[in-house]
Order: sequence, then structure tokens, then C-alpha cells
Amino acid sequence: MNKNDVFTFINENQTFFLATLENKKPHVRVITLFRADENGILFATGKHKDVYHQLIANPYVELLFWIADEGTQIRVSGTAKLFEDLDIKKIMVEKFTFLKPWVEQQGYDQLAPFYLENAKAFVWTQKAEFNPKEYITL
Repeated sequence: MNKNDVFTFINENQTFFLATLENKKPHVRVITLFRADENGILFATGKHKDVYHQLIANPYVELLFWIADEGTQIRVSGTAKLFEDLDIKKIMVEKFTFLKPWVEQQGYDQLAPFYLENAKAFVWTQKAEFNPKEYITL
């Protein structure tokens, strides 16, 4: 798999697990991807959430995209960087319509988009379980 294959895989499988760290304790939750391309892997959360505070305090994260039927996972590690862009926030709210009532009440300022910097991916499959690890720079 190459970089473009990774982007295709994660854009087609947009639900992922996000791992953060707080007080030396791991936290994992399910997040929905906004998009992944040459500009980065982009997702969002609310500024009122624990995950937001965890990302601000320690931006080093790992994302796990998993397709059980195929026995394939892609782990992406990198640094989550806050991306305060009103245009992106508006596009996110249009894509994720469940956010609309919340944003109308709280304002766009409460939506916190993040993108991954210095990202690298590791592709794991059951067939390649015992192969040496190879990382793909995104």
C-alpha cells in the first residue's frame, strides 16, 4: 500500500478510533473523519469535550481505521494541530448535519477542527501478520 492507497482506504472507511493520553492514562473513542488528503487528516470535536482538552495538552495521537471483514487496519500516528478556519467549520457542519443545531446555539467558535501533522501510517493485515513493520509517511 502507498500513500494514495492509505488516503483512499481511510476516506472510504471514515469511522476511526482516536487514542489520546491524559495524566498517563490512555483514552480511546470513536470519531468520524472529515477528510484525508495531501493537506492532512482532518477531524473535529467540541471545545467542551475531554478529547479537546487532551489534544491541547498532549497533541500526540494515534488513529486506528479498521475493516473487520477484510482483516485490515491502518494505524496513523502524528501530532494533532488545532485548525481554526471558519470556512472549514462551515463545510463540516454542512457534512455533519447533526452539528447544525449545536452550532446555531453555541456558535462556530465551539467547533474545534484538528489535522494531523507529521503523520505516518502502518498497514496491518492478517496475511502480513509476521512481516516487518513498514511505515508510510503521509
